[in-house]
Amino acid sequence: MKIKKSIAALGRKLLCTMIVLSMLAVNMPIRIARAAPDGLDNINTVFVEPDMSAERPITIAPFSSSLTPITVGSGTASDPYIIHTAGELAWLAEQVVVNWFYWGGLRYFTLANDIDISNFGRNWDNGRGWMPIGGLTISGDTRPFWGTFDGNGHTISGLYMNRPSLEDDVPMFVTHGLFGSVGGTIKNLRVEGTINNLRTSGGIAGELSGMYQRSGMIANSYFVGEIHSTHFAGGIVGAVGNASFGGIIRNSYSSGIITSGTSGAGGIAGRVSHPDSIIENNTSSAFVIGEEAAGGIVGMAFHRSVTPPQSNTQIINNTALNPFVQGGDFAGRVLGLRVPNVHFELYGNRALGSMFTNGGVAFPAPPEVYNVHNNLNGEDISGPVLVAGVTEGLPGEIVRIPVFLQNNPGIGGFNLVFSYDSNIVTPVALDDAAIRRDLGGSVFVSNIDNEAGTITVVWASPYDVDEAHLFYLYFAINYTAEKSINTPIRVSIVEMKQYSHDDVDALTQNGSIRTGPILQAGLLWGDVNQDGIVDIFDLIRLAQHIAGTPDMELTGDGLTVADVFYDGSVDLSDLIHLSRYLASEDMSNPDVVLGPGSRP
Repeated sequence: MKIKKSIAALGRKLLCTMIVLSMLAVNMPIRIARAAPDGLDNINTVFVEPDMSAERPITIAPFSSSLTPITVGSGTASDPYIIHTAGELAWLAEQVVVNWFYWGGLRYFTLANDIDISNFGRNWDNGRGWMPIGGLTISGDTRPFWGTFDGNGHTISGLYMNRPSLEDDVPMFVTHGLFGSVGGTIKNLRVEGTINNLRTSGGIAGELSGMYQRSGMIANSYFVGEIHSTHFAGGIVGAVGNASFGGIIRNSYSSGIITSGTSGAGGIAGRVSHPDSIIENNTSSAFVIGEEAAGGIVGMAFHRSVTPPQSNTQIINNTALNPFVQGGDFAGRVLGLRVPNVHFELYGNRALGSMFTNGGVAFPAPPEVYNVHNNLNGEDISGPVLVAGVTEGLPGEIVRIPVFLQNNPGIGGFNLVFSYDSNIVTPVALDDAAIRRDLGGSVFVSNIDNEAGTITVVWASPYDVDEAHLFYLYFAINYTAEKSINTPIRVSIVEMKQYSHDDVDALTQNGSIRTGPILQAGLLWGDVNQDGIVDIFDLIRLAQHIAGTPDMELTGDGLTVADVFYDGSVDLSDLIHLSRYLASEDMSNPDVVLGPGSRP
């Protein structure tokens, strides 16, 4: 009986594999990578771009009548252009395309206030959303932003880009973010939003390089949200450096989720590819997933030139607070993969000792790499880290976020502020039973401002305590919350002290709540053809949908239950996940979970 069961399981595995491979052979883009018989130095990595034979001429983004020309300022360093509205920012994006020599050149811009650009989001350009400011085009028409953009500490929220195919490229930029390509300076800017693109993507900029023998720079900037790209993906920048110039990212931060479907993903940068590049003093607490390679700070580093460089790429003094880093082939807490011919300085980096890296191998740096003082994983963080946990739930459910202090040196009190999106979740309770039992004193909420989306939590004890667990925050997920939204629960420390009143210098790691749809009665995750069971015919039907077979597009409940990988989209990840589920030897107790719980 056991032999028959094994044969049946083997048959299912072979059939699932054949279906997946056949669909890939017909319509899916191919990624060629890896051949490493003698170790890391012999890896031959080739990044295959999509077929560009159907290239279309450049067209202008349809911002049209919603634009508002910038009227304040003259664009000089002493009198910069002042941007007040989303319409003015969108106008700048259009002008960099149609009048690049002036508006993309050496001009100065400053934000006057926070700006919500959601009017150029989900309901704009047939759902494609924002057009980046500047960029690189398929045809080689280079129109980067070479100016200086000072966010002045303000936030641009509501960024939304959904360009997952070639037909969505308007005006066919191959680098995406709030900015498409930057050769100048972006500083003091916070961006919040969601990016889902075919092209290389970053929260602040898709690509960062330079001009006139100087590197472009992004400094003191912040991105929170989600980035999903087929190619390189980075929390701040998708790709740093090109064949001629490097880029610099300093003192910046990212949180949320960052994924790459075929290449590298990094908490700060997906790819670094020029020796003059510097990635310094940045922090990321994002979840990072890369098909090729993933790193808490940088996904992969390589140089395009075979000539030994005169300078070294620097990845120094960064802090990786990522809870989870997964690379299909290579994963590192700081740097996922160093490709041969890369000379760089890698030192002073720190990473959470509890970080989970999965699906790859973090290699130590090879001996010929210059000035490497530690490995790709960075040094373990030995100081305290205040952590807000991660959870998931359905609209209408109440979920809890654990709050704990790693490497607790002994504390006697704190004053903390948690911020959240009140459109998605609502705070309902705080459970301090553990802290009252183990630590002494009581934790209480001193203020809830649901309009601003903040909770202030304070605690004091008559003595120092070193327990890790502090308390739980409970949130209700609003019924109106969208499917597969990952909403951050950000934590900041107003004050943390020991009983002696000495300050405790602790880092922070943000939490998150992931939402999902409520399936109607009778629906099953993976039952794509809606016949009441999950079997090989559902895999075939899903493969037909993904391959674009005529008249086989999934809609309605079939499309909902097809998101078995539970990432908000139906694509190759779901096909592979469902095939693994069907190939398990005992589907009544599978190793692979469909729907909620399928992802960390």
